[in-house]
Amino acid sequence: MPVQDLLEYIDSSPTPFHAVAETVTRLDACGYRSLEEAEPWDVGPGDKVYVVRGGGSIAAFHMGTTPPSDAGFHLVGAHTDSPNLRVKPNPELEQAGYGQLGVEPYGGVLLHTWLDRDLSLAGRALLADGSARLVDFGRELLRVPSLAIHLNRKVNSEGLKLNAQKHMAPILSGRRRARGHPRRRDYRLGPDGLRRTARNPERCQPGVHSRRAHRQPRELPCRPHR
Repeated sequence: MPVQDLLEYIDSSPTPFHAVAETVTRLDACGYRSLEEAEPWDVGPGDKVYVVRGGGSIAAFHMGTTPPSDAGFHLVGAHTDSPNLRVKPNPELEQAGYGQLGVEPYGGVLLHTWLDRDLSLAGRALLADGSARLVDFGRELLRVPSLAIHLNRKVNSEGLKLNAQKHMAPILSGRRRARGHPRRRDYRLGPDGLRRTARNPERCQPGVHSRRAHRQPRELPCRPHR
C-alpha cells in the first residue's frame, strides 16, 4: 500500500544520511545508475541516473525521449533533513550524578515536544580509516524530562520557558552511586506490614520501598542499515 510504503521509508530515514541511503536503495531497484558529480556525465534519452553529494543530499533524473525545449520537464524537491537535537562534539555531560549528552537544536524545533518521550540515536560515524558507517540504534535510549510542578509553580500561569543549552540535554544513564555512599539495602516485609532490611531486621521503613532502575548501558546494540 502507498501509505505503508511511505511510513516504511520515513522509518528508515531518521537522518539525512539514512534518507539518502534509503533513496539510493530504492532508485537502484528501479534501474537508476549512479553518477559522480565531479566527472563528465554521459546521459541520453530515457536514462535514469542520480548523483549524491556528501552523503546527505541526492538528485535523481529520468531523461525523457523528447527534448525539454519541446516537452518541458517536471521538477520535484524535498528536504532530507528535519528538525532534531544534534549531538555535539565531545557531548558527555554529568549533572547530579546523571549522564547526559550535549545537544544543539537543528532547524525549527518546538522544544516542548521533545520532553518526556523516548528518544533514540542515529547518524553517521566516521571511522579511523576514513570510512563512514550509518548508525541507527532504533530503540529508546534517551529522555529529556520535564520539571515537576512543585519545582516550577508558575508553569501553568506563565508558560513553559526552555533554554536549549540548559534544559534540553537528554539523560543517557541513571544516577550513579557517589563514592563512599552505601549500597541500597534489600528490604523484606515484616509481620507488621513494614519493610525491614535483611541486615538489620529492627530497622523499618513504612510504606512501599521503590527501587529505581539504574540505566547504565554497558552495551548499546544498534541495527545495521540495509
